[in-house]
Amino acid sequence: MSSLRITISPTMRVVFPGSSSRREILQLAEDFMRCEAGRPAEEQTPFTLAIGQLLDEANALFLQAKEMENQRRLASEAYKRLTRSAYEVTRRIRDLLASRYHSTPELAQNWGLTVRQTGRSAGLVLMPQSTKEVTTFLDDYIRCEEARPAAERIQDPALSDMIQLRDDLELQHRAANESRRRRILYNQQGNDLCLKLASELRRALVYLITSYGNGEPDRELEAWGFRVVARNPYQERAVSEPVETPTPEEMIS
Repeated sequence: MSSLRITISPTMRVVFPGSSSRREILQLAEDFMRCEAGRPAEEQTPFTLAIGQLLDEANALFLQAKEMENQRRLASEAYKRLTRSAYEVTRRIRDLLASRYHSTPELAQNWGLTVRQTGRSAGLVLMPQSTKEVTTFLDDYIRCEEARPAAERIQDPALSDMIQLRDDLELQHRAANESRRRRILYNQQGNDLCLKLASELRRALVYLITSYGNGEPDRELEAWGFRVVARNPYQERAVSEPVETPTPEEMIS
């Protein structure tokens, strides 16, 4: 803290975005760079170049994250549609096999279906319920059909259609997960850059206060996008009760 003593404190302070306020930090950086672009290069702050580079990199990462979210959403919707189709075709096959092996339902287990073993409905060929159960059934069904002579295979649905459905499901599921993973990664990398950006903006702010504000914030800082507000007035002190002058860093909240 400065050793200089005066009888009043600065009347203004700068409200700086919180470290988690990503949008506010980016907007401040945009406003800052817009102001600096209108100033001669020799009058720009020593931090302007770094701020511009960090801003460009952060915006690029958040744009990539947005694109990944769009891809994830498309893949997720496609996966949901394919899942509904898989349920429908699974039900058709279940009904077909339950009818074909009405007297010997245990044979339906060869295709990956489950048969209830006890109770009043013992012998009932069960319909897979969860998405995982349906996808497991598709794998078992395809293995069974591939092992059978072509002439003995179930013709409707065709084995090739079942393989295509299974593969498309896996493809869209992987695509959705990968897009989500990359979206999280890009957002995290962008957030890390925002922390660096906030640090550089603070340094630039202190530089502006000390270089152009006579060591005290004033409204001119608003041209760079900084929010300058009036301090709550201190209780008036007599000259015999001096207070220490805050440093530029202490004028930022």
